[in-house]
Amino acid sequence: MSHSHNGEEKAPRVVDEQTESQHTLIPRRIGSPPKPAASPNTRAQDIPILRYRHRALGIIAFYIPILVVPWVLTCILAYHPVGLPSYIQTEFTESNISTQQRIINALAVLNSFASIVTIPLISALIAQAAVVYTQRRRKNQTVSVSQIFALADRGWSNINILCEAWPPWRSNRTANADQSRRSGPGSGFLWLAALFLLICGIQQPIREGFVSIGQVLVMTTEDNPVGSQNGPFRGGRYTLLGVDPEPDDMSTIPEGVVVQQLENSLASLSFSEVPTNLWPDLQDAAPFELRDVPQLKQLGPWAQPGLGFFVATFPNGTMTGILRHRAMRFNSTVQCTEIEQSSYPVTCTGGNPFTSGFTSSGQFGANICVPGQRGKFPWQLSRNRQDTVEDIFVDVNTTDKNDAPVSYTQHCTVKTTRGYFELGNYRNNYIYGPLLERWDEPDPFADRAQYNDYLSDLWRDGNRMEVDKNGNVLSSFQGRWRRPSKEDRLTDIPGW
Repeated sequence: MSHSHNGEEKAPRVVDEQTESQHTLIPRRIGSPPKPAASPNTRAQDIPILRYRHRALGIIAFYIPILVVPWVLTCILAYHPVGLPSYIQTEFTESNISTQQRIINALAVLNSFASIVTIPLISALIAQAAVVYTQRRRKNQTVSVSQIFALADRGWSNINILCEAWPPWRSNRTANADQSRRSGPGSGFLWLAALFLLICGIQQPIREGFVSIGQVLVMTTEDNPVGSQNGPFRGGRYTLLGVDPEPDDMSTIPEGVVVQQLENSLASLSFSEVPTNLWPDLQDAAPFELRDVPQLKQLGPWAQPGLGFFVATFPNGTMTGILRHRAMRFNSTVQCTEIEQSSYPVTCTGGNPFTSGFTSSGQFGANICVPGQRGKFPWQLSRNRQDTVEDIFVDVNTTDKNDAPVSYTQHCTVKTTRGYFELGNYRNNYIYGPLLERWDEPDPFADRAQYNDYLSDLWRDGNRMEVDKNGNVLSSFQGRWRRPSKEDRLTDIPGW
């Protein structure tokens, strides 16, 4: 809109140019129908100057979901299932598993469809941008006819045009340095468009090369013994491997029964075989293996005295599949030093020490003193790691082949560690874990409990109840470690 000096508003002057314009590449045809003259009352803003093309917006709105949604779902599935917190320790229902499978199938379809339509859609968007690029918006902007034809022919996807314009950094100006004329088809827009199209074209190969689809085992609602739909420890797709004693169960076991069982086991122990419940300690530098040397092979696990072992309720190599369970373990180390016979305790100290002595044919005699409180349960009712130390004094008198007296006295320190370790399962590559310093008790209602061995207070920590047929509690008591009696039987051990 323009204004005269006297402030009166005038209508814009519209001129029908039939001759060739100096800014027009192709001359107008002579004899074309004349344009209607503008009415004197027509305002300048009523004449459309710029037309918007909505085709590009439609292409973008159609392509972005196809491009973004598969990548977003892929990133989510790399860490956790869609709609679920984790692959680990999450109870999947049949509906959850079916939903995840349908999502995987939909991703495959979307990725295949995106790989097909990417090049045509991106090329169409570049063609829309090329029209804007060739329009003169600045006085110093120059685009040659060959460059316009290269863009009109979609040279960003034409190998012949790209070869003709190669290299990108080559100057396309003429010898006389005329800024308004260029001899080659290459332009900055052409090479940027070709690079962008190349990146979009290799998107699918990059995804196939770096994003792989694997299988993962998950726990269903029927796999967890505690969370089974049929009730705790009823039904489900699992197998009962054994019963691991609770800390309070250990306190109720009669001492004499355990000692008698240990004596029988040691009497029948063969040095050439590995005991079933003996586990090699993974913290040792060298793994345990039976040597091929016949002399060493006859000694079984004792052929490598530098290795450590521990005992557990379950046989060596027990695995729990997709479930994560911890089990109790014991390991002891003994270190003996020779002392003077005068250092042997005259009186074995402690509230109820263990003492013993015996002789054989007058040629062999031994005295043993273990200070302390025999029959006292040494552990706390906790699943955290615990250590105890015991002292043993041994005084031996014997004679050699020449009837010469031989005697020695030793002081042995026994260190015993009781704790828990994780059995081999799918999550730890079926390799049992080391000794745990602490037992992290998970919340039974947590979304991501770490283990599947949670037990309520009714099943653990000293709660022992006798219930009659009507469900009434008759008595309850705390377990205790006691001395053996004549009435003790092997069946007195809980869970035997």
